[in-house]
Amino acid sequence: MRYAKRRPHPWSFHVKKYGLRNVILDANQEPVATNVPPGSGPLVATAPELLVALETVANLAPVGSPAWHTATEAIEAERVAEEKTAEGSGQAVGVVGSP
Repeated sequence: MRYAKRRPHPWSFHVKKYGLRNVILDANQEPVATNVPPGSGPLVATAPELLVALETVANLAPVGSPAWHTATEAIEAERVAEEKTAEGSGQAVGVVGSP
């Protein structure tokens, strides 16, 4: 999984930490994103685990099944969003650079 190499999980959401507001921290307590909408913070913090679950469904579900389509579409959407973030466009939250 890509996140395991760049940003170890589990991630956690904090309203205020290290002088940052609404921040997602990785397992090393390093910021991943800031200014995350407070209502979305806990969900965003589960992103690595959710991606692992989606990859598991995509690998175990029969190809072409509704579960396989749903999982692969969600994984592809995440990849597109990650590419946009890497290009510096479409950032909804402040994403902290990769180590």
